[in-house]
Amino acid sequence: MLHAFTGGVDGAWPQGDLVFDAAGSLYGTTMNEGVDGGGTAFKLTPGANGWSEAPLHQFTGGKDGGTPKAGMIRSPAGVLYGTASSGGSASLGAVFRLRPYALANPPFLRGWEETPIYSFMGGASGQGPDTGLVLDQAGNLDGVVEGGSNNWGLVYQLTPGPSGWTQNVLYTFTGGADGGFPEATATLDGAGNLYGGTVAGGTGCGVIYKIKP
Repeated sequence: MLHAFTGGVDGAWPQGDLVFDAAGSLYGTTMNEGVDGGGTAFKLTPGANGWSEAPLHQFTGGKDGGTPKAGMIRSPAGVLYGTASSGGSASLGAVFRLRPYALANPPFLRGWEETPIYSFMGGASGQGPDTGLVLDQAGNLDGVVEGGSNNWGLVYQLTPGPSGWTQNVLYTFTGGADGGFPEATATLDGAGNLYGGTVAGGTGCGVIYKIKP
């Protein structure tokens, strides 16, 4: 056992995947508890006396998001991205960024800054993200979410720009032969194709889909 959660500051109910950094530390989320009850993002660091756990962010359930059910991904620069199934500016979920900040001369890590980079608004943009993200070579974030114009879910892409991040809907499911209710985190290949699964549609038992750019 590396760490047993107490339901206090360290959070409770880790449900998502974990991600390693180059030093062998693990990063993840808990979907509940923490200081404000909205869950936590945490880091587990190996040491001579075992593993130590440190919360990186305490979710409030407000604009910063809450109830992160999925794990996070890590960029080559060490930035973490994840989804929160509740909270955000419309209380319908958010995508967040966790970025380490340091003091210069010499660099010394002091903490982590959490920023909600996109809030789901319901309707055609979707709501309540329960799955994780993938990062493409251009720095865009891809994911799936409930809702959409047909209420069968959608695949989206978040693109960074000078004024923030913009959501583009890549595909909206119809619940027919194309599938419906995407519940799995998408996978990206080297050519930029996205793959995933839906729990409905097809012959009635779900499908595996591919989306080409």
